[in-house]
Amino acid sequence: MLRTVKILTLGALLAVATSASGEQFFGRVAQVQAGNYLTIKRHGHLEHIRIFGVECPRGTHSVNCREFTLQMAGNRGVHVRVIGKDENGRPLAQVGFIGGKDLAEELVRAGMARWAKRQAPHAKNLAQLEAEARSSRRGLWSTSMTARGKMELVTGTGKPFS
Repeated sequence: MLRTVKILTLGALLAVATSASGEQFFGRVAQVQAGNYLTIKRHGHLEHIRIFGVECPRGTHSVNCREFTLQMAGNRGVHVRVIGKDENGRPLAQVGFIGGKDLAEELVRAGMARWAKRQAPHAKNLAQLEAEARSSRRGLWSTSMTARGKMELVTGTGKPFS
């Protein structure tokens, strides 16, 4: 009987631990699955999140984006602010570092990701950073990457990037 109570209590705690919109917490990046998909460890629990406001490439270009994110965020302490949920129910979150840097902004600034206009239409800072990356031909916008034609981005729709 006591074991059943403990299991039910643990289940209730895990259910509460799932990130809710508006929630903020500190954690450590435990894993980078893709350029904009992270696993954050907090209080011994793993939270799987998608970075709010950015779309990262698929295919061969996804490796560069993932590596950039891994270098920027891998095993670092982060501040997470949950904005909502994506189409798969995964929390969409802003991810910041001590000192104020925002991971989405750094991805777009480096040309490793694109501003997700539909997801974050009011994020004009990301629009400006994307325009700067394009004009400077950084990352996705470099001659070697854009010469291959249109790329598919992780938009959640599975549709080609245009």
